[in-house]
Amino acid sequence: MSAASEEELQFLQELPIVIRDSMDVISNLLVVLLCFVLRKSALIKDEHLPGIAAMTFKVCLPALVLTVLWSANLRAELFQAIGWSALVSAAWILLVTLLVQLPIFPMAERGFMAMATSGVGIAYVIPVVLGSEKFSPDDVGFAAMFDVGGNMLVGICYYGVMNSIYASANPTALKDTKDEEAPATPPAGTIAMVSELPVRTTSEPPTAHRWEAVALSEATEVTSTSRELLRRCQELSIRLFTNPLICALFGGVMLNLCQVPLYPVPVQALRALSGAFPPLLYAFLGATLKFKLGRKSYGMVGRALFFRLCLCLSMFSLIKYVLPLEDPMSSVLALTTVCPMASTFLMYAIQSGYAEEAAITYSLAAILSIVILKLLVTIV
Repeated sequence: MSAASEEELQFLQELPIVIRDSMDVISNLLVVLLCFVLRKSALIKDEHLPGIAAMTFKVCLPALVLTVLWSANLRAELFQAIGWSALVSAAWILLVTLLVQLPIFPMAERGFMAMATSGVGIAYVIPVVLGSEKFSPDDVGFAAMFDVGGNMLVGICYYGVMNSIYASANPTALKDTKDEEAPATPPAGTIAMVSELPVRTTSEPPTAHRWEAVALSEATEVTSTSRELLRRCQELSIRLFTNPLICALFGGVMLNLCQVPLYPVPVQALRALSGAFPPLLYAFLGATLKFKLGRKSYGMVGRALFFRLCLCLSMFSLIKYVLPLEDPMSSVLALTTVCPMASTFLMYAIQSGYAEEAAITYSLAAILSIVILKLLVTIV
């Protein structure tokens, strides 16, 4: 052991036991605080955030999942997590759908609340599983399968449906379709040519020609609805099959099943990207943290965080103590439910007109999950 390692070990042993056991959480929160300060001092700018997000969630996280599944021991219980994920996700969205109907939630906020209190982003549980002595690197596969089994559909389909239903109740929501054209008005300084002749009105019964026109109008409306539904299904399919995390998951499983050797060069590159994921994740969290809302908006954020915490702990208890699951699957799946909402929450919330509220809700939920995951990993 080198002299530096001995000094580091001695330093850790001299720390109070509470601080020593929480060094990883403290270091993660320090990264969040540092990047928050850098953002406030304008060293990290708005134009930097898309690049950090892309590197974190579209490069490093898929590289981590691909590496783990490529080298993992694909046992049968790993694939059983898909079915349990579908069951838990269905129960979760059912509870959320009923919850947002309570009168304490205004109609304009229900879509936001439904998205804020459902679904999880598995990115935050992966560093916890990899850093705990209770789990092996193969156990990260349970979190990945939980994402595929139903959680990813919650983040894409359920979020999209709830956003479509309730977005119209918020006047600041972004419209997907073009505004209806206003009736034409004559230019200033001109005289509108309006006929003053009396117009004859009749109450004649509709003729066959008129019935044909009505039927044609209804058929056109049905066709337009079908085309819109088909367009939305195509967009959903594109999002699913071009998602880097899904591609990495299926790629890792196929490489493993085909027994492709772990070649040194690509594996070392993937491990380098995987190692960069945790610090990038916490850096992105600190850089996106903002506090510039009104009192009413903070009230909405507080309600969302409170009900999300209650639902997350309920799902944690359901998986850990009610469902007939064994360790390590029960522990990993239970910890996964405590993660913050899926990143697609930010995209849909922007469309609903709640961009600032979504950013602070996601950031605070992520910080809470870092602390709660540290507490719960000791009891699972």
